[in-house]
Amino acid sequence: DVLAAMMQDRPLSVVHATAQSQVVGKRHYGRKAVAAGGGGGDLSGVARRDFDPLLAWVGRVKLAPDGTARVRFNTGDGLSSYRLVAIATAGSDLFGTGAAPLRTTQALQLLPGIPPVVREGDQYVATVLARNATDKPMAITAQASAGGQALPAISASIPAGGAHTLAWPVRAPAQGSLQWTVRASSGAASDALQVQQQVLPAVPPQVLMATLLQGGGTTPLALPAGARGGSIGIALSRSLGGALPGVRSYMAAYPYDCIEQRLSVAVALQDRARWDASATGLAAWQDERGLLRFFPAAWLDGDAALSAHVLKLSAQSGWPLPAGARERLVAGLAAVVAGQGPRPATEPERVAALSALAAAGAAAPSQLAAISPRLDAWPTATLIDWADAVAVLAPGRLPAAEAALRARLDAQGTTLSPTRGLEGGPLLASPDAARAALLAHAVRHGWRAEAPRLARALMLAQARGHWDTTAANALAVLALGDFGRAHEAAPVAGTTNVALGPTSRAVAWGKGDPAPVNLPWPAGQTALNIRHAGSGQPWAQVTASAAVPITRPLLSGFAVTRTISAVSQATPGRWTRGDVMRVRITVTPRAPTRWMVINDPVPAGATILGGTLGGRSELLAGGESASGTPPSFVERRSDAIHAHFEVVGRGAITHEYTLRLGTRGTLNLPPTRVEALYAPEMMALIPNRPIVVE
Repeated sequence: DVLAAMMQDRPLSVVHATAQSQVVGKRHYGRKAVAAGGGGGDLSGVARRDFDPLLAWVGRVKLAPDGTARVRFNTGDGLSSYRLVAIATAGSDLFGTGAAPLRTTQALQLLPGIPPVVREGDQYVATVLARNATDKPMAITAQASAGGQALPAISASIPAGGAHTLAWPVRAPAQGSLQWTVRASSGAASDALQVQQQVLPAVPPQVLMATLLQGGGTTPLALPAGARGGSIGIALSRSLGGALPGVRSYMAAYPYDCIEQRLSVAVALQDRARWDASATGLAAWQDERGLLRFFPAAWLDGDAALSAHVLKLSAQSGWPLPAGARERLVAGLAAVVAGQGPRPATEPERVAALSALAAAGAAAPSQLAAISPRLDAWPTATLIDWADAVAVLAPGRLPAAEAALRARLDAQGTTLSPTRGLEGGPLLASPDAARAALLAHAVRHGWRAEAPRLARALMLAQARGHWDTTAANALAVLALGDFGRAHEAAPVAGTTNVALGPTSRAVAWGKGDPAPVNLPWPAGQTALNIRHAGSGQPWAQVTASAAVPITRPLLSGFAVTRTISAVSQATPGRWTRGDVMRVRITVTPRAPTRWMVINDPVPAGATILGGTLGGRSELLAGGESASGTPPSFVERRSDAIHAHFEVVGRGAITHEYTLRLGTRGTLNLPPTRVEALYAPEMMALIPNRPIVVE
């Protein structure tokens, strides 16, 4: 079947080219039409905003008897060239393709060079190219507004067939989303466009302190020296887990994007739409065995621990995976349990795979014979996976597994937590993930005396309002939800009073949990007082956040250096728009680890060169050098580059990338981050100075 062979599932890829002389402020392919504008016809009263480079996708078109078909689509707002492509098949041996060009234009064209991402406090020049597409000179008047703030009007004369750059110096406001509107007119000719701009924090806010109180209490607070912004958040709830504000803010702002992180974030935020959007394309992340890769790249192998986590997350949340992808995933995990595959799975990975299959209702009791239990030697995460599996497949073997689990627990006041075996296990089995899995097992299997104490231990294991990894946060949210439904039915009524210095709030309890209370930081050290008047003992989760600038490197597990050099510079010693810069980052791990990421910010309006996309000059990027382990996957974003390394040894790693500066101004940069995604104790922060582009 030639056609099936040619049209089989392939990894995500893009075939794209640009006419670089026509591009202002080069972008990544997802926004490639932004710089080219859009419109057509008499749209003087309408601002162009739909710059999607994909006009239409019709999967199946039925032909008329004469072999023709008519497909309707909108051209959007892009002033650009498009390619219309049709692929035809007939029977098992006939297929073909055809293509035709389509171009949209108008007399007066505005082409925005406004950077899609800036940072709070950036002082930059927003540019828009006005083009005269007629054979006569044109005098125009242009007006612009950013976020509702009107900017000075600009008048300009444009020769026939020429162009003129309109420039507005601006300062980026507080973080958020900013809408730019630009209008220009010359007699009957006019154009208008709207561009969305994201404003990121120059100093990312972080949770400085988080604590958990029941029924009330007092907590001293003081804003650290040099910190700015932020607030004190108090989330009141009837249940121990409650709204988990620290978890929500941490997961909502999580910067990385592998499939585990996408799905774990969706579960932690209880966002079914986000889960469905990520799960829909799951087949692109699977290898030939059906196991999931961390990224949709053909050169990566599927990972047994990741695959088991995703299948178990689907089973415990009740949110489905696509049927075809799920079937292949189940088959791949069954092969892992049986010890099949090019790379033998570790025993903890095989037990995790069996536990996931059991949770999904896709395991058979006969599969237990493939594993020889070592209850006293296994890591705690593996022992919990085994207990979950035998509870479904061989209930008679559950008491022995649970006895081994209980033997590892230590009671400290009102908490109960494992004392050994928290390290080790599959890749995603962090200490907090093991605590969450243990609570989930206790709730499902009737540990009524132990479950409340395990839940308190899990909550107290948080650091800065969240747990150690994305996987742990997702599992903990599910476990605490199950715990709340099974164990916390005590009513709460009355009023809870919250006071911080001269500011106070009275929160009345109704049917649901009240809305969170946010208070500004006090001047100097002040105590936060929470008192409840009424029945019940509500829980209060207090999170104190602020933006704290990094003034010196913070190194834990990695030694990191960062240098920049000029590839091409119009004026030696000074950066100007259009110059090309090379960034070199050297990382020396102090211990081997898996899935390390280098997260390096790029200046507003800059374009990362290299890769396979048009407009990202491979010639200029060709001088990049690297040493040590090469990255397994690189994400080139408009605000940062993320270089992911699957396996890292003790040797130094050097990673280089090249970027073209596209925006004039003084551009802020947050710290460079290097971190092991599943070993959070290994992390480094390097402060960066602002870049001045003339």
